[in-house]
Amino acid sequence: MLVGNITALQGGGVGSTMTTFEWAFTIMGAKPQVMAKLQQEVDAAFGRDGTISYQDRHKCPYLQAFLWEVWRWKSLAPLNIPRRTTEDTSVGGHFIPKDTQVILNFWAIDHDPKIWDKPDDFMPERFLSADKKEFVRLDHAIPFSYGKRSCPGEPMGLASNFLYLACFVQKFNIRLTLDAETALEPKFALALQLKHKPMIYFDRRS
Repeated sequence: MLVGNITALQGGGVGSTMTTFEWAFTIMGAKPQVMAKLQQEVDAAFGRDGTISYQDRHKCPYLQAFLWEVWRWKSLAPLNIPRRTTEDTSVGGHFIPKDTQVILNFWAIDHDPKIWDKPDDFMPERFLSADKKEFVRLDHAIPFSYGKRSCPGEPMGLASNFLYLACFVQKFNIRLTLDAETALEPKFALALQLKHKPMIYFDRRS
C-alpha cells in the first residue's frame, strides 16, 4: 500500500505540477500586470533574497489566489478519471445503478456561470476577501477532486506549488515568444495542454 501510494503521488503529482507551471508561466508572460503584482507581494513578504516559507503563505494571498485561479481557469484535468458505483445511488435526483461508470466533468464546474462571475475571464481576485487581504478557498473550487476519493497528494501539491511559484517570482521575470492570445490557447487532452507551447524565457531580476 505504501509503495502504491508513493507511486500514485509521483505519477499524478509530477505531470500535474508541470502542467500547472506551464500555464502559470504562460499566464504571467501574457499578463505582465499580474506578474508585477505577484512580484510585489513576494518581495514585501520575503524580500528579494529571503527564505520563502509555506508556513508564511498567509503573507501572499494574491499568489495563492493566482494558483487557484490557474487551476480553475485552465481546468488541468477537464474530466476526472472514470469511477464505478458500487451500489445503487442517486445524485441530484438522478438514479445511478450499481456498476455504472461515472466521470466527473471538472470543466463544466469550473466554467459554470451559475457558480462563477465571468467564468471565462482570468480573475485571481475571486479567491480574495472583500478587502483583498486574505485568500479565500471556495467550496466549489475542486482541482483535487472532492470527497473520499479526492487526491491524497493535495497537501503536498498545495505546498510544493506555492513554494515553487514563489521562488520563481522572487528571482525571475518571464517573457514569451508568442502574443498573449495565441500563447493562451488550450488543447484538450487528459490534461489541458498549451496548444502552441511558446518558448518561455526567464530573465533574472536585477
